[in-house]
Amino acid sequence: TVEENSADPGLPVVPWVLSGGTERALQDQAARLRAHLETCPDLRPVDVGFSLATTRSHFEHRAVAVGEDRAELLRGLDVLADGEPGAGVVRGAARSAGALA
Repeated sequence: TVEENSADPGLPVVPWVLSGGTERALQDQAARLRAHLETCPDLRPVDVGFSLATTRSHFEHRAVAVGEDRAELLRGLDVLADGEPGAGVVRGAARSAGALA
């Protein structure tokens, strides 16, 4: 049987992709998602990841939390919300390619 909190039986890890117009907005987004997931414990991590990747706007400041299970992913959101470096979390900023000639 598949453990209820596992990310997905067929995936080694699940990414949760976030973005914000500023670093602070990115931190706030992580905190809001964390709070929402506390009130909705039945959401499957793979479903959350799919929704984040396909239904959200993509802003300049970006981050991804990756994890094998819900607990790892929630720790990643905590790290992002605190603005600190941590395992399973990658941050970056998109740069404009400039105007085409």
